[in-house]
Amino acid sequence: MSVLFELLLILGGIAIMLYGANLLVGKAAKFGRAKNWPPVLVGITVLAMGTSLPELIVSVLAAIQGHPLLAAGNIIGSNITNIGLIVGLAATLGEIKLSKKTVNYDIPLSIAPLGVLVFGFILKSTLTSYFGILLILAYFAYVGITAKEYERQEQTAVKRPRFTILDFGILLAGLAMLLSGGELTLHYSEIFFTRIGVSETVVGAVLLAFGTSFPELVATLTGVVKKNPQIAIGNILGSNVFNSLFVLGSTALFAPVQVNKLLPEIIFLGLMSGLFVLAAKLGRKHILSKSEGIALFFAYIVYVCIMTLIIN
Repeated sequence: MSVLFELLLILGGIAIMLYGANLLVGKAAKFGRAKNWPPVLVGITVLAMGTSLPELIVSVLAAIQGHPLLAAGNIIGSNITNIGLIVGLAATLGEIKLSKKTVNYDIPLSIAPLGVLVFGFILKSTLTSYFGILLILAYFAYVGITAKEYERQEQTAVKRPRFTILDFGILLAGLAMLLSGGELTLHYSEIFFTRIGVSETVVGAVLLAFGTSFPELVATLTGVVKKNPQIAIGNILGSNVFNSLFVLGSTALFAPVQVNKLLPEIIFLGLMSGLFVLAAKLGRKHILSKSEGIALFFAYIVYVCIMTLIIN
């Protein structure tokens, strides 16, 4: 099989995942509205989980097939991509005004799971299935606490749509496309990048992370263009928490993750997270400016260069 054909299959797998995620997110959001869930609960669960499903599918499949470091690299790399590439590009397109609650509550809370990786590295520990269960439970606790916090705000009454059998069928079709696209992407990525001499760590942390972060990229940039930056940033914050807790926890259920082998990725995620917090808190109050967006984007480019040219 030619290298070009393998590359086309990888891109095809990513395209199938993205289309499947689009179907799944759309119908899951409709389900949330039909059940009269608070809008923020739909956002931090449906939108964040939906756009992060490619990371979940690829990471779990990688763990099942005996590549937990590839899975963990994809998780950490996706969070770096979300902050550096996606938030950076979004702020570059136009200044993003953040609420005080987002700056003081949502952003710090989205970065808190990084502590799991830091302490895991310090203790030279391995994330086992038991710890994976704890991470998953921590994610549901995050959803519950955040939903309760936002439910205090007055909600606007909206007409509740009907969630039909056809909607459920389309939702299942989206899930099936995610699974099949994830399997295709993972299988041929391993073959292709091994052939050209790229390490498993770089494949997960840079290349797969970029591909599986496309839903967040599309959702976030669309939100900014449509003058709805709060939803755009909320999608990134929710996706990062979902990746760090639920996806990493799910990966650990199927294969132990040796955290001490992920030092470069952990360092870069810490630096990128710190830069994000500084950008949100400094400068003009609660505004991500174009210059700060450029700084985040430049930091992402530096990360990619170091991972591919030095770490690899």
